[in-house]
Amino acid sequence: MPNLNYKNGRAFEYRVKKHYEQAGFTCVRMAGSHSPTDLIAWKDSPGPHGVDIVFIQCKKGAKKGYASAKDALRKLPGPPWIRRVLWENVGKKTYMHDLACEWREEVRLNGKE
Repeated sequence: MPNLNYKNGRAFEYRVKKHYEQAGFTCVRMAGSHSPTDLIAWKDSPGPHGVDIVFIQCKKGAKKGYASAKDALRKLPGPPWIRRVLWENVGKKTYMHDLACEWREEVRLNGKE
């Protein structure tokens, strides 16, 4: 039986996954991988590369581990145009950090927090 922290983290990952799917992305969850990404999302794009790819890490709870999660996302191999995004859920607030420009915004996700 998974512990409560795992269940809460997994539920948060599924809410973020649904957010990307509703925006037209195909999104896969890297279940139990302990990799720098929890989700990878992609969709066709009219831009110069023809595809929009996003590496996603989800963190729920206190800010412990955010700095190392950001560093791990930044160090992932791949072209520089691949977006790297850290989602954090603390209390009743959810934030999305775009690591390319250090931009952060509060986001409302569907489902229970």
